[in-house]
Amino acid sequence: MRKKIRGDNNGFSLVELIVAVLILGILSGIAVAGFSSVHNARVSTAAQTVMNAMKQARTRAMGKKEATSLGSASVFVEFFEKNGYYYVDIVDDGTVISDDKICSDILKLKFSIHTDTTGSEFEPHDGSSATNYKIRFYYEKGTGAITSTALEWGGETKFGPCDNLEIEGTSETKNLIIVPVTGRCYLDE
Repeated sequence: MRKKIRGDNNGFSLVELIVAVLILGILSGIAVAGFSSVHNARVSTAAQTVMNAMKQARTRAMGKKEATSLGSASVFVEFFEKNGYYYVDIVDDGTVISDDKICSDILKLKFSIHTDTTGSEFEPHDGSSATNYKIRFYYEKGTGAITSTALEWGGETKFGPCDNLEIEGTSETKNLIIVPVTGRCYLDE
């Protein structure tokens, strides 16, 4: 014969506890995946903004009549950090044509300048805090080729080719490949 236990049975059974933990695990997995896809969308949007700015500058330079040297290059794209955000300006004959915010410093915009004198890469952004640099791509009139890349950082200006820009997030990186001879750029998928 069974005895009946008196009193309240105020607890959770092991089965109820396991089900609750499984539900919490599934919900947290969905939340993390949702956050990751939003962050990846930011990386893609930033990469597209950078590429569009470079294409627009190239098109403007190609619309100019005569080819010139760096000293009189009238079209350039400038990337810089300001107040925790990355920006891109398109400058044509000294006038800022476009001023776009690329992304916050949650994402990292990385590039390397290959200096002519040392032959080494010069990378101002190592993934740490903002470094207050400016990088400019100068476009040749008529052809749209990139005649030079200039980096202003720490009171110095360095010149050299740059053939890759990286937009890096926590889980995704987009590479923008630059072809200086033609001025074209494309995303490396």
